[in-house]
Amino acid sequence: MEVLSYSQAVGFALVPEFIEWEVGEEPIAFADRAGFFMYDADAAYVGGESENVLTYYYKKDGPWRYMAILDSISISRVILTENQAEEIALRLKLMAFVATPSDSLNRINTVLDRLFRAYHGHDPLTACNECDPAQAREDREFSNRLQQR
Repeated sequence: MEVLSYSQAVGFALVPEFIEWEVGEEPIAFADRAGFFMYDADAAYVGGESENVLTYYYKKDGPWRYMAILDSISISRVILTENQAEEIALRLKLMAFVATPSDSLNRINTVLDRLFRAYHGHDPLTACNECDPAQAREDREFSNRLQQR
């Protein structure tokens, strides 16, 4: 797994000399082996399961004082920073990975779906003469063509 460093001045850079992530190793075990202690975590949940987990670690001494591990379905990265200011800047950069509003959007869609059904009496993805006359006509014509076959 790639180990990167982050600073506001340089951005992201590859760290060639760091301990190797062992195959099948859990992030917490890797951090422990590297001498870091977990102190915070964020996660984005999609459909009740975590999709992106971002865990933050620190240690009291050494060139790398803070470490973030991004563990997701599609990518896993270790990112090191030298101080707390850089770690805060990194958090702002990585916020998009865990600030996924999908659960909120799903709840909003459910409410809108229920309101539409209450008002129109049908699924919002189908059309009636009141909500979309042109689409309702196309749907009737298509249905008639299918019945004639």
